Amino acid sequence: MKICIIGLGSIGGYLAIRLAQAGRDVCAVARGATLQSVQQHGLLLSHVDAPEQLSSVPLTVSDSPAQLGPQDLVIVALKTTALDALPSLIGPLLGPQTMVMWAMNGVPYWLMAGLDARWRDIRLEATDPGGRL
Repeated sequence: MKICIIGLGSIGGYLAIRLAQAGRDVCAVARGATLQSVQQHGLLLSHVDAPEQLSSVPLTVSDSPAQLGPQDLVIVALKTTALDALPSLIGPLLGPQTMVMWAMNGVPYWLMAGLDARWRDIRLEATDPGGRL
């Protein structure tokens, strides 16, 4: 099973390193300093009770989802404030059978789904900028 994590912050990074340590085929979409650090050093995990003890795994990481291709599972671990970038990131990772798992905190854009008509058309700009999601 090919697994891609979008967002290597604390949630996405933890899931990525644990899945990789379990022998799963994991890659990630990252940017900036995180992208450079993982490319140079692998993904690092510091242990709370022993900060000097680091776990490290090599990880395929890119800021271009098209380079990673379709996945079996995409785990979205972005902060809600970064969700506006999701539509341009997730497309190349999706195939006909791809599952998407949401592993994030904050108010999800689907919060109003299933509510009666007076709430159905409310959009939360902070979690779904411009209604793109």
